[in-house]
Amino acid sequence: MDRQLLHLLFTCLFILTVAVAQSIVGGDDLSSQAPFQLPADDFASYTSNADSTANFNITGYNTSAPADAADATADAIAGWSIDIHLTADVPLVESADSSVDKKSFFEATKMTLVPPKPNSTSSSLLDYNANDWRICAIVFTAGLGDTETETAQNALLNGSCGPLLPDDCIQQLQVDSVSSNSSDNGDCLDLTVPSVCLDHFAGDGSGSAYQIQPVDLTKNNGDRIDFFAGGSVPYPKKGDKDALVAAQRTVWPVLVTWTHFSEGGKAHDAAGWLSCVKAPNETTEAVVTPETDGSGSGGDGGSGGDGSGSDSDHSGNGSDRIAFSRWAVAVGLGVVGLAVVL
Repeated sequence: MDRQLLHLLFTCLFILTVAVAQSIVGGDDLSSQAPFQLPADDFASYTSNADSTANFNITGYNTSAPADAADATADAIAGWSIDIHLTADVPLVESADSSVDKKSFFEATKMTLVPPKPNSTSSSLLDYNANDWRICAIVFTAGLGDTETETAQNALLNGSCGPLLPDDCIQQLQVDSVSSNSSDNGDCLDLTVPSVCLDHFAGDGSGSAYQIQPVDLTKNNGDRIDFFAGGSVPYPKKGDKDALVAAQRTVWPVLVTWTHFSEGGKAHDAAGWLSCVKAPNETTEAVVTPETDGSGSGGDGGSGGDGSGSDSDHSGNGSDRIAFSRWAVAVGLGVVGLAVVL
């Protein structure tokens, strides 16, 4: 058999094996589910001290704003972020999944939405309830393509996908994320990678949507909200360095959409941001992304039809934004916001 054809065959078999062997859970309540059907309490214990941790600032909104006619996604507030935690050598001995070897291990990746904490400008914690807002996180679990993944290893990533993806790809992803998740009713919807992005993504080009569950953050002390947990392909021996390196190299594109409702329960305005996050290549206790100059972030966003209002506080976050409202037409730094009536 031709050597190149044989190599292609083995590559395809490997990809298929990975797709079957990975285990992903998210949305709903991660306190009651875990990858590979591990007991949730055991998984939480194993991953309580992650080997690699990073924090990426994102653009978020004042989810305490009640359902009304105001354009709540016209102005962002600082302090929202996504945490990513990578834990090596999680044992499968307690797994209820009959297809896995109970003597094997896996690399666990968790992602968490972190709300703002009270500070000198805001003395109260945010609330978040389903009558006023819906927050969706769409995770492309196969990651980016080989070229983009390699580029990410040497880039100082701040959460922006700008260094890895072309502007038209970022824009179309964000357009699609908002249009598919800004309905009046229903759950968060999965997203297919648009054709302009297919060459830059790995796998089958689909993103899995997870709804950030409404929670009264004022009663939860502003705690983080886990929304994603993934398990790598299991491996037989603890301390598999290749498995750890592969998990650290993975870039996770994450779209977070924010839908604000009117008093009548109609979707009134919405915004979507794309981030590219990954665990650090070196095992560390914590790596926090520094503030940035806002490269790749959204720009001016008008409200009320008169162009007043702005997203001037977008600097310092690393996500790429597209916002939709009844009136707003936003032109961002490398990202164009289009206006639609919801």
